[in-house]
Amino acid sequence: MPTDDDEADGSTPQDLVKAAAAALREVADLTGDGMAVARPSWRHVPDAYRLLGQLAQLSELQPEVLDQIRQSVTQELELNLITMDRDSRYEGHLDAVQAMTGGTQAAVAAARQLNSGVAAAADGLTWAAYGGRTVDLVPGRAAAPQQTCRDRTYRAV
Repeated sequence: MPTDDDEADGSTPQDLVKAAAAALREVADLTGDGMAVARPSWRHVPDAYRLLGQLAQLSELQPEVLDQIRQSVTQELELNLITMDRDSRYEGHLDAVQAMTGGTQAAVAAARQLNSGVAAAADGLTWAAYGGRTVDLVPGRAAAPQQTCRDRTYRAV
């Protein structure tokens, strides 16, 4: 039977999702106190636009991963490779897999809705720009405050 130590190089699906969760926790910590000039990559509206775009990419992948999990477990069921602990709250392995299937289907719908909302939020900032004084930016670095988030030449760093 495989163990958690079989692929200790950090490339298992579980390790990768654990790293993604840790990264999101760190993003929450970094963005929690609002934007500030002294905070690299979290200074102005274009930073929020880029972060929303990256979050949209993450949420776009969730339905695919959830479907693949469901398909993999269903295949294990078809091959009769699932047993249940006698203390389980489920009647048997079929009942447990049905609960997982219903849960992943609901999660796919929720993830698609999340992706739609995040993409809409990013779209709302597409034409937004930093509107403060240039001196509010990093000393010695000029920016063009009239450029929008969509303009990839924005240089408020």
